[in-house]
Amino acid sequence: MNKTPQQAGTRLSDSVVGRSVPLIPAETRLPVACAVVTVLYSYLGALWLNRHGHSPALIVAMREWVNQPAGVGEDFGPLGIGMLLIVAGYAMTAAAWRRGLGIVAGLGWLIPTVWAAVTVSASLLLLGAEPLATATRTEVTGEGFLANLVLTGGVAETPAFVGLAWPVTTGLLFGAVLLATVSLLSRLPWLAVAVQLCALALGIGLTAAATAQHDAGEGPGSIGMISAFVAFPVLGELSWLARAGHLPAWLAGAFGLIGLGLIVLAEILYPALTPWWYPVTAIFAVLLTLLALTARRQIGDRPVVRWLASRALPILLTVGTVGYGLLGFLANAVPLLVAYPLALLATLLAAEALYRGVMRPIAGVIGRRATAGGAT
Repeated sequence: MNKTPQQAGTRLSDSVVGRSVPLIPAETRLPVACAVVTVLYSYLGALWLNRHGHSPALIVAMREWVNQPAGVGEDFGPLGIGMLLIVAGYAMTAAAWRRGLGIVAGLGWLIPTVWAAVTVSASLLLLGAEPLATATRTEVTGEGFLANLVLTGGVAETPAFVGLAWPVTTGLLFGAVLLATVSLLSRLPWLAVAVQLCALALGIGLTAAATAQHDAGEGPGSIGMISAFVAFPVLGELSWLARAGHLPAWLAGAFGLIGLGLIVLAEILYPALTPWWYPVTAIFAVLLTLLALTARRQIGDRPVVRWLASRALPILLTVGTVGYGLLGFLANAVPLLVAYPLALLATLLAAEALYRGVMRPIAGVIGRRATAGGAT
């Protein structure tokens, strides 16, 4: 007899019901919070310093003693993003099992949040700032702005204004595949996953053939990067199905190996990805996420963990726009030891504003409409 998500341990965060914020299973707070810290360290810390000619001893030591021996490159940034995508697949699968196609309405807060981040980044670019984007010198044009609003910036020829918007695109691609198989998922989960993996393999092959003449894989929003990371949410889906008792652990593990094989396939088809060892990153991301999922619930209930988990998307979108862009201004005016705390504070404040001004109000409206619809 199949278990419900609640019986399987996927308790809905109380903030979903009580405060109308986007759904996140309570057990995923800790891995999400850890991933957010990793992203902040990588993109606001190490990447900015590296691009501006700074090599602090601590970061150099971290690279030599941790990153290189472990095979996890880019100062743990892709590791953090991989964990976020795994949790996204986990949470979306849990929601799809409960609500089916109803999860589409539940994600109505996502796109407006990205639009707000794109607008902020475009404004900073017009003011002469240098946010993290897919091109060193990014011009703001009407065509480029519209491309970024529909999340195609950085995928084709148009630079991405928000350098870390590509994980959202990746998550939405997985969401589309999940929705296409949602009716099958509740009846034959193993077949649904098999169909998804076949679709992803076909998608990777087709996009590689279509972009063979382009330098795919160079930018953080490129088709190559998205192709490599689109398997991460599938690994999260498998984690939820196994934990909920809908797939045997051995079968979930076998499917997981196929998912890792898709990342290897993406590296083969997009040579620019090869130096970064993303399959190794995926293995660490899965292991760390699974380990964090088994942690005591009290850790996830701590205020700082809850805050980081609920603001994960705004932080992901603002770290490369507000934080990265502002740091360039501040570094020219004050010492880095002063500039960094200010840039970090600005990032977190901007994320909080995005959460309170966009995410939570829209999620609240969606929640009230869903409640009203269920009452009729």
